[in-house]
Amino acid sequence: MQYTSKFTSELKASKSEVWKWMTSLEGISKEMSPLMVMTAPANVKSIESVVFEPGKPIFRSWLLLFKVLPFDYSNFTLERVDVDTGFV
Repeated sequence: MQYTSKFTSELKASKSEVWKWMTSLEGISKEMSPLMVMTAPANVKSIESVVFEPGKPIFRSWLLLFKVLPFDYSNFTLERVDVDTGFV
């Protein structure tokens, strides 16, 4: 069984500006902040800049509690990217 969540908000930014922010590693980390942030290789600034095969890990991301204490990691994996809409 698969569950889907959908959230909507009205923003004072263009769709392309929102997409650029939500796919940036800075934006992703800010969403989790201040409790935690995620790391990425220095050359990865956005998920748009990575070449991926659906379901295959792209890189290992450390999850840092309060931005300093590593407590877990994620094998960062994308299933799909729907430009200007979202990613899984």
